[in-house]
Amino acid sequence: DVVINHSPGAKNEDYSIEPYTKLALGLNYAIVRESFLENKKKVEKKVKKKINNIFISFGGSDKKGFTFKFVQELLRIDTIAKINVVLGAANNNTEIENLKSDKLIVYNKVSGEKMVELMIQADLAIVPASTVSIELAILGIPAMVGSYVENQKNIYNGLIENKFAYPLGDLDTFDFPSLREKVYSFNNSFDFISFKSGVNIKRNIIKLFHFLNTSIRLVEEKDINFIYELVNQNTVRRNSYNT
Repeated sequence: DVVINHSPGAKNEDYSIEPYTKLALGLNYAIVRESFLENKKKVEKKVKKKINNIFISFGGSDKKGFTFKFVQELLRIDTIAKINVVLGAANNNTEIENLKSDKLIVYNKVSGEKMVELMIQADLAIVPASTVSIELAILGIPAMVGSYVENQKNIYNGLIENKFAYPLGDLDTFDFPSLREKVYSFNNSFDFISFKSGVNIKRNIIKLFHFLNTSIRLVEEKDINFIYELVNQNTVRRNSYNT
């Protein structure tokens, strides 16, 4: 058996396993779209500069309105020239659409390729400790990260411990007017560490399939019923997160 958990906070001691079970933990086994792996080199060639371009994305719905709160504060920072905001398909928060600024561009339901493009442009991202924070870490994009639900804490702790991101803490209690000071601090003194092994991720995943003596093929239409039954198994549902 193989257990894959790409959370940077995942540790061997978190698991009770059989002797024959292999643990594949951390960003070296990140399950991300290939476009993130292909574009990592573009980020590595970027020359470090001051923070002018900000990327923000808070997932599908952002029911707590964090996107609006962060953008509102960022618009008050004169040195920031551009803020790219990506809204999820279920985001019904119209407040952000009413903000008028030449700095602000709001995108709805973007493709994976466009998401990568916007991330690469950024000097700094502000995101929750979710899949998007892992994608940014793989690319090596500096990020400010916070959490607001229980299943984000493991990712958050791993990112912060490894200095892959700047800590914002619990976003439910975050002091938004302090953001200006934190951006200044990040720009001048935070010792950000870029994740270096992204180019090996694809090879690591393939090695796992060799370990299991299993082949890989693309999903086909005939697999629809199998996938539906798989994701609805009691064991799968029991071990799934609701977010």
